[in-house]
Amino acid sequence: MSHAGFARLIAAATAVFALALGARGAAAPQERATASSSEVLRFTLRALPDVELVRELEQALAVALARQMRGALLELALPGDASGAIDVAALERLREAIAPSRGLEVAVLATWPGQGPAAALLCAVLPDVHALEGCEAFRPEPRAGIADAAKLTEILQSLGVTAEDAGERARLLARLGEVGAPPLDASEVRRLGWIDGVAADRQSFLAARFGLAAPIALRDSGDVLREGPPSSTSLDEQSTTSAAEDRAERRVLRIPLRDTVDDAMVGQVERGLARARAESFDLVVFDIDTPGGAVVSMWAIAEKIGAYKAEGRRAVAYVSNHAISAGMVIALSCATIWMRENSSIGAATPVMAGPSGIEAPGDEGRSDSAEKVMSFFRADVRKLAQKVRSDRPNAVLLAEAMVDRSIALVAFETRRGEVFIYPREEFERLQKEGKVGEREGRVLEEWNDQTLVTLTHAEAARYGFADGVVPSFEGALAKEGLSSARVEELSMSWSEELVRALSAWSFLIFLAACVLAYVEFKLPGFGLPGILSAALFALLFFGKYLGGIAEMQEILLFFAGILLIGVEVFVLPGTFLFGAAGAICAILGLFLSFHSFALPSNEFEMETVLSSVGAFLAALTGTVLFSLAFGRFLPRMPFLGRLISVPTGAGSATWNDANATGPSPYLGKRGRATTDLRPSGKIRIEGAVLDAVSEGDFVPAGTEVEVVHAEGVRLTVTSARTPRA
Repeated sequence: MSHAGFARLIAAATAVFALALGARGAAAPQERATASSSEVLRFTLRALPDVELVRELEQALAVALARQMRGALLELALPGDASGAIDVAALERLREAIAPSRGLEVAVLATWPGQGPAAALLCAVLPDVHALEGCEAFRPEPRAGIADAAKLTEILQSLGVTAEDAGERARLLARLGEVGAPPLDASEVRRLGWIDGVAADRQSFLAARFGLAAPIALRDSGDVLREGPPSSTSLDEQSTTSAAEDRAERRVLRIPLRDTVDDAMVGQVERGLARARAESFDLVVFDIDTPGGAVVSMWAIAEKIGAYKAEGRRAVAYVSNHAISAGMVIALSCATIWMRENSSIGAATPVMAGPSGIEAPGDEGRSDSAEKVMSFFRADVRKLAQKVRSDRPNAVLLAEAMVDRSIALVAFETRRGEVFIYPREEFERLQKEGKVGEREGRVLEEWNDQTLVTLTHAEAARYGFADGVVPSFEGALAKEGLSSARVEELSMSWSEELVRALSAWSFLIFLAACVLAYVEFKLPGFGLPGILSAALFALLFFGKYLGGIAEMQEILLFFAGILLIGVEVFVLPGTFLFGAAGAICAILGLFLSFHSFALPSNEFEMETVLSSVGAFLAALTGTVLFSLAFGRFLPRMPFLGRLISVPTGAGSATWNDANATGPSPYLGKRGRATTDLRPSGKIRIEGAVLDAVSEGDFVPAGTEVEVVHAEGVRLTVTSARTPRA
């Protein structure tokens, strides 16, 4: 080969090698760009938006823009009965947030079959709305009527809709809130321009809208916000930061919630969240295994978790075994729920004492009071679910059905693998319309109107109530990206265990304290029964104080009342003023110490007050019954009978026997006043200390008296006219 031929060969090989390097260098960025641009943010509306919800959307869009996502999908998935107040400012801000000028293209897609007035309003005010097949019509729902035509016209015009269009749209929107009104079918909705197109599925819609090739990765707003925007630092800075983060140990606080939900658990949660704030834990995990408990304690825990998360801190629920009743609400308040294999969640109906015994939602013949409490509880659980699961309508319906067994649901899986939970009536209507038949999918499960919903770990994850199934606690940490974090557990302290024990025995302690106080009152002087009664009352208040229910001023108020009653009985008998003031103070202090509120503000707090009043009356009844047995049987008991001086003389009845017949053994007898009689006090006759009342005159202590009238255990005396030598 000549030198020229060899040179040409070398040049050709060099050119081919350069082209290959160039192609490889160009291919890698293109591959990365395709992978990044195939991600689309999904933000789901389950109810009419308020300013807070729109703010979350704006934050999610900002994160998506920073991550260089190709676009965002705003899903309208409002069930037919979705309702709420119209926030014009929120609607206006929503329109601005999805405007193309904000830097990220946002597509709007209606995805809920059987939409009602609330979804129709959003379609009427948002631009360029498309719908999945079967989701382009709106049905009337009187319970979810949003406003009258005049008000809607004003709202639509304020949002930029022309006067002519606003009037027609407002009339049709108002019609959807009327009883017996016809639905707005797909053709009419298309004519009005509320729906601009129909898509067979999400993937094809997004591919056409954003010019992407399937498969397209949908990233829910919650996941995107949790991860945060990508760092803008250089590669060297990122490497240094990553190394520093690896060196800085990440910490997780595990708070096990076991057994009954009560005051002690409230104290444990409060102590744990305070520690998490002070020590800046990366994550708080509530390890839940509870059959439920007190409703007031449950809401107290849910509020504390909500306040912790509102500060931008992270808290999740890990259901290790059962999250039943109050446990379900606590887990729901965490928003993120991880289910361990073979765990379950649900059955959150409240129970209360009614005229016919224990009552719950769905029970026939339940009282009006029970119905009010159940309605209030349903509404609160629904609001909580809508707040923390705004992107999952299935979870909202399931949560409400876990509370009220009268709600019938159907779980339906489409051929695309999506699962929808429908109210029974809505599902039957869609069946008649041919939208949920065998060709469209299959029924997974049905809950009738006498069954409370309880989900297994697999069902909770499949239906969207939980975020996933994990094999262990470590698996939940892996899902949260904290596999290597140091876990610290916060168990109940000795004081919280004491609060739990005292709470379980509080009624018996209260009853015993009342009975011992009565015994002390009947016996002369101040002895062991009085000391034990004071100790039991102190123990009862100590438990309430440790649990954070009773404050020191309430305890002092109670014992000040007891002191005033003691003044009335032992120092200034017969004045009534000290006794009345003492009784009021003692009862008020006792009432306030049993609740974390001064006056009830809702049905639950009212029921708590009534329960406390019932316990007090039961203890009072027990004390009265004991007093009757005290007078009849105590004097005959071998040891305790020596505490009471039984008079000798005529009559076989004991001195305090209210059922004694015949003349009193004390009638006409003389004794001496051991206390002042103002007019009541105590006297001593033949060694026995007895309660007595004067005929109205003041009788100072030490005066000789004579019994002039006796009726049962009541002795009336007067000053002896002729003192004995």
